Amino acid sequence: MGRTPILGSLIKQDLPWQLLPSYLTALLRVYNRFGRRDNLYKARIKILVKALGPEEFARQVEGKWLHIQNGDDNFTKAEWDRVAKHFTKPAYKNLPVLTTEQLLSNAGDADKAAFARWLERNVKPHQVPGYASVILSLKPHGSVAPGDATIAQMNAIADFSDQYNFGELRATHEQNLVLPDVEQAKLYELWQEAKKQKVALPNVGLLTDIIACPGGDFC
Repeated sequence: MGRTPILGSLIKQDLPWQLLPSYLTALLRVYNRFGRRDNLYKARIKILVKALGPEEFARQVEGKWLHIQNGDDNFTKAEWDRVAKHFTKPAYKNLPVLTTEQLLSNAGDADKAAFARWLERNVKPHQVPGYASVILSLKPHGSVAPGDATIAQMNAIADFSDQYNFGELRATHEQNLVLPDVEQAKLYELWQEAKKQKVALPNVGLLTDIIACPGGDFC
């Protein structure tokens, strides 16, 4: 990511969740010791990992972690449960799982092909039966900057969130918007409304789903 993209490096596997806080503390201590805080453009952990090498970076972290892994800053089950209470699931219904053929049966003959492409590119599986995750594409063809949306579009999408998705809307790093909890039976209706707002282009994950610089038009 950023102006100097670097492939991520795996430095630890099979870490028990209770020990995650102490391991992250060790990682930050290594960065505080060796990181380039003297240079704004190199003050990133990824720069340090590249400079030391993944193996040496991992060795340094393990060395720090050896002295703190059994400290008081790790998770306890009671603390985990306390925090988990603040993350409740929506009021999901008990719904049947619909196949693609069943979803397409709701569409008119003139819409079937376009609706099928949208289901393939913009609709993702959900862990709860009968629901789906929908990506609204902000990458229309033409002269509009990728990732931009008008006031009218955002007002309409906010209404989509209330009408189809428990009032929740998420933004992705690909500069699209996600309705994460849509009933499958309402996908065709949502697609029709999204088309009116020009946010139903089935191009998610394709070359035209480009990430644009969020800076000025000259960027």
